[in-house]
Amino acid sequence: MEVVLDGSKHVEIKKFDGDIQIGRRKALTDDFIRSMLSAIDEQELLNYLFEKEYLEVIQKYIDEEADVRYVGTVFENLIQKINNKKDSLENNPYYIDLLILLLDKVDIQKIDLMGLRGILGSALKNVDKMESDSVEFQSLLLTLLNKAEVNKELSTPALSKILGVAAKKVAMTENQEELKELFFSIVTKAQNDWLEKAISTAVPNRVLCNSFMPKNIVYYQKDLISETVIIQVPKEKRNVRFHDVEYKQVGHPSLLFYFRVQNHRISKIKIACVKDKILKEDTRLYHYPYSNVFGDHRVCWSYGEYNIDSLDKLQHIPYVFLSTPNNGHVNPQTRMLFEKYQNAEFDDETLSPSNKTFAEFVAKD
Repeated sequence: MEVVLDGSKHVEIKKFDGDIQIGRRKALTDDFIRSMLSAIDEQELLNYLFEKEYLEVIQKYIDEEADVRYVGTVFENLIQKINNKKDSLENNPYYIDLLILLLDKVDIQKIDLMGLRGILGSALKNVDKMESDSVEFQSLLLTLLNKAEVNKELSTPALSKILGVAAKKVAMTENQEELKELFFSIVTKAQNDWLEKAISTAVPNRVLCNSFMPKNIVYYQKDLISETVIIQVPKEKRNVRFHDVEYKQVGHPSLLFYFRVQNHRISKIKIACVKDKILKEDTRLYHYPYSNVFGDHRVCWSYGEYNIDSLDKLQHIPYVFLSTPNNGHVNPQTRMLFEKYQNAEFDDETLSPSNKTFAEFVAKD
């Protein structure tokens, strides 16, 4: 037989008996190819169609042109093929790739359960013959997990089994990037006591704080991110400035300076006044009477440049603040109050009550 391609949609087919031509006809090229395909061994045909470049063609067709219902029909035909025990489709090296293409488009909730089990069983049939880091099986697993919407709808027993497999993987892996990604995804869901137990197990001798408390520190808290320090400045008279004008021995109430220190830098300062000699959680606080402190106790002052690598270096910051020139920006009455309390003890009864207790003042916000 001789086939002549003439560049059109037709082919010319000539049939010979020896050297003698005994027949001749034309056919559509597509019809001719279909007739030839029917003569090819089915497994060989699948091998041909599953080659990588053809999978890319299938991918493009599914993404751009194929109706979802058509893809479902193809998937159902694939299920029938698998159920036919005489076929060995799952042995084809590109079978997993084809499954991934189809599973990504079909609604697995609408597929017959037994058929779906057959498909997945066929995919895993030769898993012990595959490399453990096979990209194909990783992609198939991710596709199935995404289709099942693990984070929303998957049942607790099923999710527990998946997490159990992941836990075994963690126990075996030495890949630090994998462990880091998994660790941070779990930390967001973990309870505090779990984290504390994990840290105490990993670094049992880790010391969070090991130092003497400098004078006048009345509260100290250190966590894994920052330190909270409360320094009490006693009631006394001190020299102050209003712009360029100096006032001698101006009375000040007892002050509490709140510091939050992170990465050796001060990230927050608050100031409150206190009347009580003994501080307790429910001790009532009062507003600072002069300038540079807002109504919520935050200071209007630049402090980010100070390097605080020890509590000793924090001790002098309150006095740096108190020696800073004042103005009438936050409290227009500041100059009048300086004149009133120059060479006089501050009258605590004139303090304006805050809505904060000591416990609320030291709490993170």
